[in-house]
Amino acid sequence: MYKKYYNLLKEGNTTQELADLAGIPYETMRKGIYRYAKKNKLPLPSEVMADELDTSSEKAFIEKTKIHSNGEEEITRLVPEEALDNPEALLEELGYNPEAWDVIESSRSKWGRKAGKMFFSGRVRVRPKTNEITQEELLQSILAEVTKYKPDPIITPTNIPNKKQSLVIPLYDLHYSIDNIPYFQKFLQELAKELEGNVYEEIVITLGGDALEHDNFVFTTEAGTRTEDTNIRADYVALYHFLAELFNLALDKATKVRYYNVRGNHSPSMDWTLSLMLQELFPQIEMDIEPDSLKAISVYDTFIALEHGDIKSAKRVEESIGYLYRDLFSKCNFHYVFTGHLHGEKEILSDTGTFVKIRFP
Repeated sequence: MYKKYYNLLKEGNTTQELADLAGIPYETMRKGIYRYAKKNKLPLPSEVMADELDTSSEKAFIEKTKIHSNGEEEITRLVPEEALDNPEALLEELGYNPEAWDVIESSRSKWGRKAGKMFFSGRVRVRPKTNEITQEELLQSILAEVTKYKPDPIITPTNIPNKKQSLVIPLYDLHYSIDNIPYFQKFLQELAKELEGNVYEEIVITLGGDALEHDNFVFTTEAGTRTEDTNIRADYVALYHFLAELFNLALDKATKVRYYNVRGNHSPSMDWTLSLMLQELFPQIEMDIEPDSLKAISVYDTFIALEHGDIKSAKRVEESIGYLYRDLFSKCNFHYVFTGHLHGEKEILSDTGTFVKIRFP
């Protein structure tokens, strides 16, 4: 049977034309001519020797689609050779809009010919496009904003205090985003009104962790926990403006300003980079920006331990600070722990003093 079709193919007919003439599938005709030529040691026409694939039987291909919980999709499907030229063509072949989807990874293997075309078994993983920006884009955006806002170059505050007091401003669990800017603007306005006409000997500002919602560009905490998507670029810049305004207010209302950064669990890396930038912009403020989980300071004769906190932290800190900071602890008459994380306020009495759980503001 295939001797006839072999000769017709040599005369210039196509494999598809011969398959239609015989009323059989294209692959059946191609493989029949291939086997006939191989058995009789005849020259193989290029149309049937393009892929020496499974010559024993017709192959059934099962398409598969798997949808993952993170929104990604994995597709296994036959795709023509020309669809492999670029990711856009591949997405269109699979029925995805290249403007709405990205190819994460893909693999392929030769499958065979259909209707005269070479097809590949393709496994492709895709995900929806997001507004995610690159680190370089974020850096350039932040730098552009920073250059618009620079504090007055007051190296040494010259204010004369009229209140023989110090003010401590604890900032815990801000989870700052552009959605709650009005809340923080109101806080600054109320604080400025409260401080009007007063100059303190010292103002101490503590950033107690979780200043932002997430720690990277894929909306997760430091530990990889997925949190709600926010505009990280806008959030970061807005938080910078809030802290810069607060620092300027503090410099205007005190002869000395101190700032402490404490490591949280949501955004410790982002909090640290923000503190590093503020340290360069405000050399007149004494800063400890190291991302440590526990710090201790004193204000007059009051000892204050700073930590971000968790469910077990109050007891742990109570047991450890007297030893870790024994010199500073012993010199003070009053002892406090400023902690957050639980988003509430609780007073704990102990033999060493009163421990207060604080939430901002």
